[in-house]
Amino acid sequence: MRFKMVKMIRRGLAIFLLTLVSLLLVTCNARLYNRVPERGITAEEMLAQLQFLRSELESGMGEKMQQLFPEGYFFSYMLYGLSWVNVGLQESTTQAQALAEARWAYTQVDSHIGRAGFPQNLEPPYGMFYNAWRNYLLLGILLLQSTEERSADEWASFSRQTKTLSTAFSNSPTPFLASYTHQSWPVDALPALVSLRGYTHLSGDDRFEAVIERWLAQSLVLLDPETSLIPHRTDYRNGAMLEGARATSQTLILRFLAELDPELAQSHYEKFRQTYVVTRLGLPGVLEFPPHRPNAIKLSRLIP
Repeated sequence: MRFKMVKMIRRGLAIFLLTLVSLLLVTCNARLYNRVPERGITAEEMLAQLQFLRSELESGMGEKMQQLFPEGYFFSYMLYGLSWVNVGLQESTTQAQALAEARWAYTQVDSHIGRAGFPQNLEPPYGMFYNAWRNYLLLGILLLQSTEERSADEWASFSRQTKTLSTAFSNSPTPFLASYTHQSWPVDALPALVSLRGYTHLSGDDRFEAVIERWLAQSLVLLDPETSLIPHRTDYRNGAMLEGARATSQTLILRFLAELDPELAQSHYEKFRQTYVVTRLGLPGVLEFPPHRPNAIKLSRLIP
């Protein structure tokens, strides 16, 4: 009798848990088809978030993040500055504040402590990652200014840094320049190339367009044969693939590639969706690796 009762209790618990899981899955799937609320985040909410981040940065958030990963300090200020650039470009009433905050963030990354984690002996000095993102933020700062009000010093710095990047690309046997000693990630080149395109947009001078076209042509020869996408990690000497395409780097690559070659970006985006976007128990997600790789079950994120 006791055995039968225990068995019934276990069965009841199992049914209860399965019911809960089923309800959770039904709720999650239903939410996927809910109408997106028309009200988005307001300017006041964005400013409140950025003010909070400013106070955190002033309290040492960058230094704390540096203890967690090699680019922690740099990216804390970089993302803060780029966030202000986006706000300023969308909300004209915030443009003056956005410009001031983006400039403040830029001074933090364009400093001794901002460069401290990157090797100086690379080409360009301090590596592709540092130079690409720094110049990309400076491009954003310039975009916040009208032609008449543009800072001559900032334009001179941007022109100089853009030329340095162009020279590094032109002199390199591989389109994927090193970000650290003997280490290269193709994604790091994309912000640099967009900053070269930004120079054309701001000046009307297309002197760097040939560098962009050469990079695109070179990269197409070095695609991951498994996915026909730009690899995640490559040999710093010749661009040969060391690790195939991964979702985390592809999301950034595709975003920047759209500003360089929209048709190519669309083609790569379709390949990305075919390979990495999956459904598990009715929920859409993005795989970090192609499905047939041993570690493919790792999800980069679930799509909300």
